[in-house]
Amino acid sequence: EQLVAFEQAQEEIDRVVGALRKKAEIAERRQVEAARGREKLDLAQAAAEEVVRERLSAYRVPRALRALLENAWTDSLALALLRQGVDHAVTRERLELVDRLLQAFAAGPAAALRALDTLRGVLEEGLAAIGFHDDAIAAAWDELCRLVAAPDADDQAVRSMSQLLQQRPRLGGEARISADGPAEPRLF
Repeated sequence: EQLVAFEQAQEEIDRVVGALRKKAEIAERRQVEAARGREKLDLAQAAAEEVVRERLSAYRVPRALRALLENAWTDSLALALLRQGVDHAVTRERLELVDRLLQAFAAGPAAALRALDTLRGVLEEGLAAIGFHDDAIAAAWDELCRLVAAPDADDQAVRSMSQLLQQRPRLGGEARISADGPAEPRLF
């Protein structure tokens, strides 16, 4: 009887150890997959930040526009890179928005207003893709339009834009915007 009880106990221990081993293997696989996903996110984020920073370096633009492009729009671009890849129409469209906004603001209020009208759909889709709600998207749009109409109101616009951008965490991390404008880009 003792031998039977011992064998049953051994079988139960083996079953528990086997179940724990399977759980550990699954957890390890998930950790590896999460690390790979984080690495891909970091690469996409770094690429998006670099391309936006490069384009911004050629223009003198209002800080509120810079904050939007360096934060929310960089996330939108990174998400497109992750999901669709470099050569996809959505990625190209989001990158083109950066170029057209920068050129429009450099060209003056009339050109900026015309450009904004043609870019509204892309802006709305890009911001919605990273979790902005309709009211926040509308508020960001309104701030851009106000900034075009009154370029000297950049201080107020950057405060308003900062508040909007702080309402949601950055793709893969926390918000990095302050009332003075965007924080230093994070290093990976």
